[in-house]
Amino acid sequence: MTFLNATLLTGTAAGSIPLLIHLLQKNKRKPLQWSAMQFLFAQNIKQRRRLRLEQLLLLLLRVSIPVLLALCMARPLLSSLRAPSRRLPTSLVILLDDSASMDSPAGPSSAFARAKSVTEKLLHSLPRGSEVALLGMSDPQLPWSEFTVSTERALALLAERNPLPAAALVKDSLDAATEQFSKAHLPTRRLVIISDFQKSNWSTQDAVPRENAIERLRALSLPPEITLCDISSAPIENVAVESIHFSNLPVGIGQRMRFRTTLHNYGKKPRSNLLVSWIFDGASETPVSCSIAANESAQLLFEKVFSERGVHTVQVSVEHDQLPADDTAWANLTVCEPLPILLVNGSPSKEPLEGETDFLQLALQPTATQKTQAESLFLTEVVDPNTWSEKAILGAKVVVLANVTSLSNQRLSRLEAFVQKGGGLVVFTGPQIDADWYNKNLHRAGRGVLPARIDALQNLRGDAAQHPPSLIIQTAGHPILEPFSSSDTPFQDLRIQSWFTLRAPATADSTPQPTTVLALEDGSPVLVERRYGDGIVLQCAIPCSPTWSNLPTRPTFVPLMQKLIAYAANANSSPQSLFTGDSITAYLPTKVGAASARIITPTGKSVPLPIQKKDDSAFVEYADTRLPGIYSVATEGQPNQLFALNLPQSESNPEKLSAEALQTFARQSGATLLQTEDSLELPPPQGGFGREIWTPLLWLVLALLFAESLLLQRFHLRKEPTP
Repeated sequence: MTFLNATLLTGTAAGSIPLLIHLLQKNKRKPLQWSAMQFLFAQNIKQRRRLRLEQLLLLLLRVSIPVLLALCMARPLLSSLRAPSRRLPTSLVILLDDSASMDSPAGPSSAFARAKSVTEKLLHSLPRGSEVALLGMSDPQLPWSEFTVSTERALALLAERNPLPAAALVKDSLDAATEQFSKAHLPTRRLVIISDFQKSNWSTQDAVPRENAIERLRALSLPPEITLCDISSAPIENVAVESIHFSNLPVGIGQRMRFRTTLHNYGKKPRSNLLVSWIFDGASETPVSCSIAANESAQLLFEKVFSERGVHTVQVSVEHDQLPADDTAWANLTVCEPLPILLVNGSPSKEPLEGETDFLQLALQPTATQKTQAESLFLTEVVDPNTWSEKAILGAKVVVLANVTSLSNQRLSRLEAFVQKGGGLVVFTGPQIDADWYNKNLHRAGRGVLPARIDALQNLRGDAAQHPPSLIIQTAGHPILEPFSSSDTPFQDLRIQSWFTLRAPATADSTPQPTTVLALEDGSPVLVERRYGDGIVLQCAIPCSPTWSNLPTRPTFVPLMQKLIAYAANANSSPQSLFTGDSITAYLPTKVGAASARIITPTGKSVPLPIQKKDDSAFVEYADTRLPGIYSVATEGQPNQLFALNLPQSESNPEKLSAEALQTFARQSGATLLQTEDSLELPPPQGGFGREIWTPLLWLVLALLFAESLLLQRFHLRKEPTP
């Protein structure tokens, strides 16, 4: 025997109330001895026994009534009594796949339209008294309808639904179904999953979490029977815009940006003369055509120069096919104001190109010496390490220490706080630095701001100076090295005569480990980076002047330094290219005066958002990102922040689970598998779960109440004296 509302069994404790009343009344009686009692005792002993039996009988009835009533409310289910009819009222949960792949055609209509038709027939075939809950698998935590006995209401909610450009969350859907069944009211329970069983959503790599969710479903006191309804159709032809790639480093006015988009043909047929459109800020460029072989990818390049500051949107679209949800991808970038860079010159000079930061300043502001439409991305300020004001660091995005011997304790503290809060720091060594001071105050055994310890100075002399070591790329694909991605040996003409040995000791705590970006051919690091707080620190083993190398005089110096400083300035930027379902977090200035912001969704809907504050940061969050497109966060007095959300790539692959894999899953989960050509009516229960017996118990309670009333009346009349 099981109980549908086991928590109500605690009501059986009410049976102790009549017993307590009986005991309390019994204790209140006090025997009174008097002389005539000894003559009556022998005559009344039989009557006392009868009275005791009557009281015990009434006590038993009065204890049984609340106990049986609590059992009725707990709804006992006797498993030995099977339900004889298939028309038994049922608690039904329907998981309906509403992911992007369900928008693909399946015969004369879409797969989702067929799934809705199946659901409607199931709802119409439910026995009277049944209850149903509807859940979409793309966002199961927000049920379309929790348990309701109104079939009309469930049908009305179903008619409003359409597939969403998102993936099906199988494990989360099963957990949501488990939560719904914990609220069910009927002993007969069923779970129906209607899906196209896209392989990417039902992949083997997610098998363990899916099996665990099934186990939680079966661990319920009354586990439901599971039915799988496969409405998949023949494979479709689909070309998807998978991604838009470009450098996420800061860009200025007039700088040429290179965009790369990746297209993939998931179909079985090649596509030729496929038109691809590039759209910037809503204005379409001239479409280009491309050809993609079956089940292959292709990449297209496009260059664009932006003439205005602010946030710009990028959109790539291909001709609509059988799955239109992935025919467009979005991205956004910001053309920013010139970035203030503070150059701390450790060896100033009045002679041209003799100062420590002269070559670096020229590399960061090449447009200052030539007429060009491009605007310099950087605004440099050169200061002396002994006289620069602490206020100079306040407005800077990056601080560069170039061959600086040491810093005062006050400037050192201000510099560490600057990096901790998201600033960028670049350290160039040189002949004037105090290595011991750097190690003691900036490195601090790996826990300071400096990524690596500065060890011995290496000098090439004699024959070794004729064959200096080559500089090689240690971290391929690093944003700093983006200008050299098309060259195998971008630094082949570089000659380094002296350098400091950098050593990055491993730390056992949570301190981020350094990354070597550039190194010598023997593995000795030349450029090392590491995060420190919210900022980034880059450490170079050579100066930014031609003292120890010819790097400042090589063509690679300008693009390398520009990317290096831009990378350091971009330390605290939040990701703006996300996937549907990801939460949007927009950071705001800490002194923002508005109490709330608002977000504009791709459909144009405006949603107010409260501004949250934590520590020294202010931000807003938005989680309902089921639609792809551009989301705009607007705050009074602040420029809008744009976020591009795209469809996950997994939804673009229309491949379905094989019949064998689907049958294996049905067998492992103990489910019944229905194909679309099978009867849409649910099969009868497999033996049933038993029958509720609260009704006879309720009749028994009523009978006991009647019996208790009759007995009480009879016993009372017996006590009345006869005339």
